[in-house]
Amino acid sequence: MAKFSELKIQQLKKELESRGLNTTGIKLEPQARLREAIELEAIDVEEYDFHLEGEETTKMAETVTQAVTSTDLNMILAAISAQTSTVASQLESQKTDITSKLASQLEEQKTYMSSQLEEEKTYLSSQMESQETRITSKMETQLKEQEARITVQLEAQEARISSKLEARMDEKIMQFEEKIEAEVDALRGRIQELQLHRPAVSASNPKVKTPSFDGSVPFQVFKLQFEKTAAVNNCNTEDKVAALFVALKGPAAEILQTIPEYERNSYEALMAAVERRYGSEHRKQIYQIELQNRYQKANETLQEFVSDIERLAHLANADAPVEYTERVKIQSFINGIRDVETERATYANPKQTFSETVFHALTQHTSSSCESRKARVGKTLAMTKQDGRFPIRVLNEFNSPIKLTKGAILGRCQEADVIINCEQLEEHVPTSNNDLSNDIMAWTEELEEDYQSKAKQLLLNYANIFDQNGFKPGRTKVVKHQIDTGDARPIRQAPRSVPLAKREVLSQIVQEMNDVTKKDS
Repeated sequence: MAKFSELKIQQLKKELESRGLNTTGIKLEPQARLREAIELEAIDVEEYDFHLEGEETTKMAETVTQAVTSTDLNMILAAISAQTSTVASQLESQKTDITSKLASQLEEQKTYMSSQLEEEKTYLSSQMESQETRITSKMETQLKEQEARITVQLEAQEARISSKLEARMDEKIMQFEEKIEAEVDALRGRIQELQLHRPAVSASNPKVKTPSFDGSVPFQVFKLQFEKTAAVNNCNTEDKVAALFVALKGPAAEILQTIPEYERNSYEALMAAVERRYGSEHRKQIYQIELQNRYQKANETLQEFVSDIERLAHLANADAPVEYTERVKIQSFINGIRDVETERATYANPKQTFSETVFHALTQHTSSSCESRKARVGKTLAMTKQDGRFPIRVLNEFNSPIKLTKGAILGRCQEADVIINCEQLEEHVPTSNNDLSNDIMAWTEELEEDYQSKAKQLLLNYANIFDQNGFKPGRTKVVKHQIDTGDARPIRQAPRSVPLAKREVLSQIVQEMNDVTKKDS
């Protein structure tokens, strides 16, 4: 038996181990752990007596000694064996009790901790969900309030800015109007002063000679030269009238006789009379018609077509702004392109200037020409030869040769499953009807003798395509004709009427074109 203060370090560790506690550390730490464990068991540490294994061994030794002195060796051994078995059974029962106790304590502690953790988890989950709901609702409310405040502020700010801008604009407009009125008054005063105090013409300040006009030069050129000369000579209205009277020569001077006497002192009336006689205003409409009907010819390059479009556009819109002339040139150029792919690509990618449009069209035309230069293979039905080859028909539709490389794919071959025997018809079936003989004679009588026979034979070979019964030809579904208008819908409109004053000129131009066409044919 021993008190708490008498226990050694090994004895303290054994006591801690028997209670399932940590046994590490120096003597003070195990003493503190053992004291706490005994106090938890409601036992007074100082009064508690600890059973030591050494005491039992000492008692047993004393008993053995006494037995040796009193009995023989066999009795001593029996006593030792009995005592050993007693101690072993006690130790085993104590070990079993301690193990079961520790196991039950551990299980209880594990169950308790699991229940505590589950409750804590449930509580935290509910708390987080409620907190998330509160935060979400609070943020939505704050966002709506903030949005409403911002909207109100923006509307108020917009109203203030609008009012300020309107007031400022009104103020600026009033200032600008006042400034313009002041400048106009100043200009009027300056003009009156200049008219009253014109410098006198002297020999030291010679005048520029006024150009003469007899109708041989374009009127617009004469008008530009005359007005520039009048400005350099500082001429007033009376001086311009006098100079124009002197400048008109030859046939142009006859216009003065047609001007009424009350308009002879008016510079505008005199210039308007000359312009009516020699002006090119009536030619503008003709140039506009030519520009609208100008299309790229079959053998005409894009560069040649561009040059003609520019010429007609400048002649038809001589006095128009540059931006308007650019738009007219671009539109007329795109509408007149002969190649459909180039026209569509140019129309789909509009450019700002005429030069950019032309460059894009030339690039597109070059690329499409390079891509389309392929040999064409005619559809035919051919028999395969013994060596596995069969003939095909290849067409080069271009003026320059096309190089066919080895292994190039020209088309696709497909084996024919069924071949139906067909009768071969003659390409041209001459008619036996002689109703067209008179017409053919009339059509070919103006031709030369060398061409008359050829023309008659050609017309007779194709006589079946002419209407011989007096009925109008019907419709056919064998061949269909399509006009590609791109993205634009086709339209139909009546031709525009030409003014009476321009019909004579238009008739002369049409007659000239007819004469040229007859000569070419």
